[in-house]
Amino acid sequence: VVALVGVDRLGRVPLLLASGLLMCVCHLAMVALALSPPSQQLGYAVVSVASLFVASFAFGWGPLPWTVCSEIFPTKYRSKATAVTTATNWLVNTAVGKVFPLLPLATAFAIFAAACFAACATVFIFQPET
Repeated sequence: VVALVGVDRLGRVPLLLASGLLMCVCHLAMVALALSPPSQQLGYAVVSVASLFVASFAFGWGPLPWTVCSEIFPTKYRSKATAVTTATNWLVNTAVGKVFPLLPLATAFAIFAAACFAACATVFIFQPET
């Protein structure tokens, strides 16, 4: 709901940047938490950071790429191009799901933080405000 209301008021680029940067910060926090000794407070911190990550994802990188992908292609190619972007999304999600359990937690979250930062840089440089 926030993305639907916010996208018209704030625009796609600011929402994607804010969402991506908050997600990056959450991943970096998870790196620090993964390197910490286990405790009950650590568990609370993990749940809190994970909740902030989900909220950050929900207002930007969750819904908006679907909108952007449907808008950036010419009408003639839109259906096929959107099918390719959807297939790519599922392929990358599958790869992440397969690789994540194999990596040390701190390494996995550091890679995710770098990916979020790279996504923000890509949006900042290339994404026109539609």
